[in-house]
Order: sequence, then C-alpha cells, then structure tokens
Amino acid sequence: IEFPVAGTSVPLGADDFVVAVEDTAGVFGAYQRGVYVGIDATITPVLRAEGLAREFVHGLQALRKSKDFDVSDRVTLTWKAEGELAAAISAHATYIAQEVLAVSMSRDDALATGDAIEVEGAGATVRLARAGA
Repeated sequence: IEFPVAGTSVPLGADDFVVAVEDTAGVFGAYQRGVYVGIDATITPVLRAEGLAREFVHGLQALRKSKDFDVSDRVTLTWKAEGELAAAISAHATYIAQEVLAVSMSRDDALATGDAIEVEGAGATVRLARAGA
C-alpha cells in the first residue's frame, strides 16, 4: 500500500507491519492459527443480579436437602433480604420459584424467624415449607 507522509507516498509491504496482541483490562482471549478471540468479562449489574439469584437458589436447594424434602416436593417460600440481594431475588423470582418448585413465593420484610442463607456476603432469611403442610 502507499502511505502518505509529508506530501509524498511511501510504499509499505507486509514485512513493514508488526501485529501484536496486548492484554486489555476485563478482556480474556486466545490467539491461535492467526485468529484472536476476545471475550469481555466485565460483570455488569444484570449479570451480577443473575449470579446472586443462582446462589440464592443453591442455598435454597441445600436447605431443602437439610430438611429432607423429596426432590419433587412443592414448597412455599417466604423471604427477607436487603439491598442488592433483595433486588436480585425480586428480579428473578420466576426463575427461583421454578428451580425450587415453589407454589408461592413472597417477600416479608417483617420475617423474624427462619433459616439464614448467605449469598456473597449478603444474608437472607427464609421460611421454606412443604406446600399444603
């Protein structure tokens, strides 16, 4: 190619270029066979909320197991949490209810007794019972 420099053209060939791959903050990638693929690994608020909801489900599943619930038992779920965790539970209530087989799921900020579930440094109090019990 011809590259304009100070009013003249300088010819450049393939040997005149160096292609270098540099790390970029928050991007993870791999270079193979002349192809570089990078993935932005930035945790957005939406992704964080989804992760919190999944961890909440994990805690609820462990609680189901500790209470000797059958895998197919339907449950009622009452929960209390604050801040980011409460927002994540509210945003992903349908997913959470499906995963733990909750026939009802309600928030009760006055919930005083129940089981504690720790999710990434945030706590939730829950009351989990077999449906119809």
